[in-house]
Amino acid sequence: MIRRIKRARLVRMASFRLAVLGTLLSTLAAMLAFALIYNATASAARHNLAPALTQARAALLAQAASADARTEQNGSADALTENDGSADALQGPVTRAAQAPGTLFYALFAPDGRELAGNLPLRAAAPGWRVLNRWAGDQLPDGMQEIIGLETALAQGGSLFIGADASALAALNRRIAYIFASVFGIALGLGLLISLVIALFSLQRVQAISRTSREIIAGDLSRRVKLYGHDDELDVLTAEVNTMLATVEGLVLNARHVTNAIAHDLRSPLARLRNFLKTAPPDAAALAEATARTEEILKLFAAMLQIAEVEAGAVRGRFTLVDLTALCLGLAETYENVAEDLGQDFRAEIAPGLALRGDAKLLAQMLVNGIENALRHCPPGTAIRFRAQPQGGWIEITISDRGPGIPAALREAAFGPFVRLAPQTPGTGLGLSLVRAVARLHEGEAALLDHEPGLILRLRLPAPF
Repeated sequence: MIRRIKRARLVRMASFRLAVLGTLLSTLAAMLAFALIYNATASAARHNLAPALTQARAALLAQAASADARTEQNGSADALTENDGSADALQGPVTRAAQAPGTLFYALFAPDGRELAGNLPLRAAAPGWRVLNRWAGDQLPDGMQEIIGLETALAQGGSLFIGADASALAALNRRIAYIFASVFGIALGLGLLISLVIALFSLQRVQAISRTSREIIAGDLSRRVKLYGHDDELDVLTAEVNTMLATVEGLVLNARHVTNAIAHDLRSPLARLRNFLKTAPPDAAALAEATARTEEILKLFAAMLQIAEVEAGAVRGRFTLVDLTALCLGLAETYENVAEDLGQDFRAEIAPGLALRGDAKLLAQMLVNGIENALRHCPPGTAIRFRAQPQGGWIEITISDRGPGIPAALREAAFGPFVRLAPQTPGTGLGLSLVRAVARLHEGEAALLDHEPGLILRLRLPAPF
């Protein structure tokens, strides 16, 4: 599978294409730099040769003017213009100059393009600078690789070409070209190789994510994608994926647990209700008893559904800023009267200005469950304290009592659904489970601590500021 993907998709991977694009852009930049350097050297060569070529042309025009009485001397033989001399008048001076030893080369062309004189076999061209190169097929003297010259038009038709040896410049340009070709050829090869390595590395990491996903689909929810420790974008994505997988695993395991709990814990009340309906006499008292037991089952279902909804986190979308001080004071006022009726000593210490983002109804239910848990399991005369105070970046809420408490080995288990450590006490065993679920929904924590004697339910919720 991996080999097939490597063959078919490697060149289509974004990392490979981006790396290749970067390499090609670098190569194009190098070629542009070479072109600029080549043009700069050619321009410098023309600039350096222009005075000598101008002087040679002026000398030829002067000789032609002296030899041909029909040619009007115009006093502009020192200027490189297009209005001086004629092909016939220049033929003798050009022939003599071409035969004389020196480093300049000549070619005189008639108005019809024929070469009349010179030491270079050329064809007439448009006026301007010309570069003659052996590699371009031009016929040059032995030992010469390149000639740079200037061809100018004559006043009475035809043109005159005068050039100089530029073999040294050609050699320099070839060396520059070889250096650029070698360096950037290697760079291009390395760039493509690095692009391939990057693509293969990215492909391996993508394949690791794909392989882990298939294992999770097959049923192994504990699998996680490997982190490479490079702290790059793939590691960031992998960390987010692992967080998502952990959340999904928790939800699936919770759903399995709730399903098992429903199958186990509802079997008994449903069986009792069925037996009661079969054996009970058809009177009003029996109907009331059946209704009460049905209500008990519905409450159990409602509590289980509420816990499932909280643990799924679906209610985060309706979070608002909750005045926790007002919420706690309202509950404290209500349960002071309840505790008084039960003969218990309930007191509250609520700090002012407490607030957090959350769901007010769920926060109230969490606190109600904690308070009622203390009231239900403590005998008359027990002191119960309800406190809410800021603690660093947290809001710490404690519900403490001096009752019988819970053994240390069972405190964590007490948060499990359907766990009832005191079976003789009415209840569903879902109260503390909902407390922890709501605390975690608000990115907080719930814990049971020893009060020596008694128990402390400590809730820590993050403050918004």
